[in-house]
Amino acid sequence: MENILSKLTISKVYSAATIFSETGVTKRRNNRPCFALIFKYEGETVYQCGGESTISNANNAVILPQGISYTWECVKSGHCIMIGFECDYEFDRIISIPVASTDELLDAMRGIERKRLLKNSMYQIECIRDLRECGINIDNWWMDAGWHYTSLDGKRKPIVMDDYVFLGDWLPRKEDFPTDMKAV
Repeated sequence: MENILSKLTISKVYSAATIFSETGVTKRRNNRPCFALIFKYEGETVYQCGGESTISNANNAVILPQGISYTWECVKSGHCIMIGFECDYEFDRIISIPVASTDELLDAMRGIERKRLLKNSMYQIECIRDLRECGINIDNWWMDAGWHYTSLDGKRKPIVMDDYVFLGDWLPRKEDFPTDMKAV
């Protein structure tokens, strides 16, 4: 089987959460807003998309592509961990990923979840690194340092003259990135 994970270039991690589902719960999702890597480490969930069934359990993680519509049914109660992300690859179906080491993948995904909860100044970069360690290729990293307006007195605030807002700088905000961030 082709290694799908090595083809993904992750540009942003949006979310990370552990979720519990009871047997019999069924949901429909239309036009998924972002990609998700889901690992059902307890129990089992069956996803339906385009006439195909895909199982998520301790032996198979799944990638839910951005833009697809699907249903899922929890056929055996248990926890899953989900990482929401943005990437450069396009899929039109749910992708099953055999899990070689349950503990290794679970530890990496839990680490990403902890970093998202703590949100230290480097958590995005650490999340990307952790995904790379799971076998997902990261060829580049885009960082939005922020667009801040600087007035003539040096304070960051919008400058408006004759309905025209003067453009600002591309400096990282110290309060968001207190350590090791440089201007782009």
